[in-house]
Amino acid sequence: MKTRFSRFFISPLFKGEAMDREVLSVDSEFNQVLQSDACRLEQLQCHTSASGHSFNRFFWGNKKSLVDDIEKGINLREQILKLYNENYHGGLMKLVVIGGESLDILEDWVLELFSHVKEGPQLKVVALYNAPIWQSGKLYKLEAVEEVHSLNLTWALSCLNNEYLKKPQDYLSHLLQHEGKGSVYFILKSKGWITSLSAGVAGDGMSRSRVAYIFSMCIHLTDSGLEKVYDVIGIVYQYIKLLQQTSPQNWIFKELQEIGNLMFKFAEEQPQDDYAAELADIQYEPWFGSRFNEEIIPDSLLKVWGDPPEINLSLHLPSKNVFIPNDFFIRNADSSQNQARSHHPFCLIDEPLIKLWYKLDDTFKVSRASTYFLVTLKGGVYNDIRSYLLADLFAVLLRDELNEMLYQAGITELGTTLAFTGDSLLLQLYGFNDKLIVLLSKILTIAKSFIPSADRFKVIKEEMERSLRNANLNPLSHSSYLRMQLLVEVFWDVDDQLLCLVDLSLADLEEFIPKLLVQLHIEGLCHGNLSEEEAINIADIFKCNLSTEPLPVNLRHKERVLCLPSGANLVKDVRVKNKFEENSVVQVYFQIEVDTGQEATKLGALADLFEDIVQEPLFDQLRTKEQLGYVVECSVRVTNRVLGFCFCVQSSKYNPVYLHGRIDNFINSVEKLLAELDNESFENHRNGLIAQKLEKDPSLSYETSQHWGQILEKRYMFDMPQKEAEVLRNICKNDVIDLYNTYFKPKSPKRRRLAVRVWGCNTNMTDEDSNLEPFTVIEDHSIFKKSSEFYSSLF
Repeated sequence: MKTRFSRFFISPLFKGEAMDREVLSVDSEFNQVLQSDACRLEQLQCHTSASGHSFNRFFWGNKKSLVDDIEKGINLREQILKLYNENYHGGLMKLVVIGGESLDILEDWVLELFSHVKEGPQLKVVALYNAPIWQSGKLYKLEAVEEVHSLNLTWALSCLNNEYLKKPQDYLSHLLQHEGKGSVYFILKSKGWITSLSAGVAGDGMSRSRVAYIFSMCIHLTDSGLEKVYDVIGIVYQYIKLLQQTSPQNWIFKELQEIGNLMFKFAEEQPQDDYAAELADIQYEPWFGSRFNEEIIPDSLLKVWGDPPEINLSLHLPSKNVFIPNDFFIRNADSSQNQARSHHPFCLIDEPLIKLWYKLDDTFKVSRASTYFLVTLKGGVYNDIRSYLLADLFAVLLRDELNEMLYQAGITELGTTLAFTGDSLLLQLYGFNDKLIVLLSKILTIAKSFIPSADRFKVIKEEMERSLRNANLNPLSHSSYLRMQLLVEVFWDVDDQLLCLVDLSLADLEEFIPKLLVQLHIEGLCHGNLSEEEAINIADIFKCNLSTEPLPVNLRHKERVLCLPSGANLVKDVRVKNKFEENSVVQVYFQIEVDTGQEATKLGALADLFEDIVQEPLFDQLRTKEQLGYVVECSVRVTNRVLGFCFCVQSSKYNPVYLHGRIDNFINSVEKLLAELDNESFENHRNGLIAQKLEKDPSLSYETSQHWGQILEKRYMFDMPQKEAEVLRNICKNDVIDLYNTYFKPKSPKRRRLAVRVWGCNTNMTDEDSNLEPFTVIEDHSIFKKSSEFYSSLF
C-alpha cells in the first residue's frame, strides 16, 4: 500500500478508462452540492469577480465543463499530465509521516519510497495581482435554497502569507466576531436583528491564496433584521471606525498569543489521517443556475459607511477574559485503591438524585477535563409534543442567556454544550480544567432562576420555526430521518412540531418552566485532570442548584425500538422536500438483534467485520464500475442498542427503483464474495479490525466520548473494544457466512429488511418495481407503528 501511494507522485498511470470514470465521479460530486447555499454563494463570488481575474472561473467542475473542453479539441489526458509535470515536484510538495516506529526507520522508509520524486524550484510566496477582485458598492441578492436570511460582507486583503507570525487577520477576526458586551454581535442581537455572526479568513479554497486573503463576515438575520440590512451594515462599519481610532491593543494581542500558546502546548492529538492531510432584472449564475439580483448601493450610503459620522455609544472593545487558565498542575491518584480502579470509569456517587462516574486521566496527563451530564426530566416531557417543544425552547433560550459567558470561555478552549435531547437536558463542559468548576457553578446558578424575556423568546422561536422548515432538505439526511421515524416508537415529525410551535407563547413557557425541574435524575461523568474531591464538589454544585425531588426509574421515559417481523421486506417512499433537488437516495436497512449479554458482543464484532469485508467491494462495484453516484456506503447501525446494518446510495442520474435493484444485486453477490474469500484476505480483515479495536484513544476528549457512549446506552462496558477484539480472535470465516445467511440472504426466515427511498424531482414514483423482490409498502408511518411490536427498553 505504501509503495502504491508513493508511485502516484513518481509515475502515475492516468489510464484513459480511469479518467472517463473520474469525469462521471466529478459530475456526481457536483450534482451532490447543486442545492447547497454555501457552494452557490462561493460560485456567485467567482461569477461576479472582475473579468479576466483568476477568481473569475468555474471553481468546481462537472461533466459539462470537462466535455466542453474535449469538444474544443483539448486533450484532457495531456492537460492532466501537463498539470502533473508542472506542479508535482519536491519544490511544491510536503510529506508528513506519522508512525510508532523510530525516526531512523521512518526516515529510511521515506528515502526508499519517495527519493525518486523529481526535484523542482521552491514556491515563492508573492502576491500575483493588485487589481480589485470585485467592483465595490454592489449588493447581490442570491435566492437561497433553505429558508434563511444570511448577510455576507466580503473584503479583499493583500496576501498575508508572510505575516503568519503576527496573524493580523486573527486580531480582526477576534474583535469583529466577538460576542461580549460592546461587540457588533451584542448590539445587533439586543436589537433582535441577528441570530449569529462569524468573521475571518477561511482556511482553504480561494479565501487564502497568493492572490489575496478574503476576509468575510457572515451574519444570520432575523425577519426584522432583513428589513434593516443597511442599518446592520452601518453598525459593522461603525465598529470598524472604532478600531481605526483605537490603536491595536497590546493586552488583546497578548491574550490571543497566550491562548494560542496554550492551544499549541496542550494540543490534543488528532486522528492521524486528519492531522497529516489540514438591482437589475433577475440574473442566473450559469453553473448552479442560482437566481440573483444586483443592486447598486447609493454613493451617499457608501460615504457614510466609509466614515461614519458617529459611533454607537454601546460599541467598545471587549473586557479581559476571566477564563484564561493559570493552573496546569497534573492531579495524581489519591490512593493505591484509586490507582487500581482508575483504568476505567467507576461509580463514585450513586444516589437517588445523582449518579456520578469518575476516571482520573492516567494516560494523557494533560491539564484538561471533560464533565458530561444528562439531566433526565419526567417521561411525559417527551411523550407530549407540546411539552417536548417547551422544554426545547427552555434549553435554547437558556443557552442564549448564557451566550456571552460561554463565548468568553470558548475562546480559551473551555467549551460547553447545552441542549435538550429526548427527555433530558444535556450539559457538557470540556477543556482546560482550571476554570471548569467556576463556569459550571455560574451556569447552574443562572439556570435555576432563569426566566426568558419577551424579545428573546420572539427571536428564538422564529429561528426554531425556520430550522424546522429547513429540516430534511438534504435527501441523504432525509432518508436517515425517515428510517429513525419508522424505527423509534416516539418520534415527533418536524411538520407536527412546526404546527405546534407556531401556537406557543411566552406565557405558555413561563407556566411550564416551574414544572420542568420538579423531579430530576442526573447521571454524569467526570474524566480527566480532576481529583475525586473535585468530582464530588461538582456533584454538590448540582445538588445545591437543582435541589429537587429525585425522579424514580418508573417515571423516566422508556425509549423503544420497533421489532421488524421475521421475513419482513418493507418499503417507504417519499418525494424530496426541495422541489429542485435532483438527487435520489435509497437506504436498505437490515435489522439484526437487540444488544444484550455476551452474545451481543460477538454479534456486534461480527457485524463490524462484515462491514470491513464488504465496504470496498460495494464501493468498487456500485460507484467505480456502475457509476451510480457519489455517495455509496454501508455501515453498522445501532439504534438504542438494536443492532442493524445499512446500505446506502445517492444518485442524481438513476431513480430509486433502479438503485434499489442494484443494491439488492450486490447484496445477493456477497454470498459468492464470502465463499471465494481466501484465508489470507480474511486474516487481513480480521487482524486489521482487531488492531483498530485495540488502538489507543488519540486524545482525552476522544476517550471521554467512548466512555460517555457506554453511559448513555446504560451498557457500562467501558472495555468493550478490548472485549470485541478478544471475541474477534476466535471468529472464523464461517461465522461471517452464517451472519450473512441468517440476516441478509434472501428467503432466510430471520431476514428483516426496511428500504427507505427518497425520490428526486426528476423521477417518476410510478415506475415499476417488477424486478424487485415482493415487498410491503408503508403508506402511513403512524398506522404502521400502531400495529407493530417493539423491543423492551434497555434504558
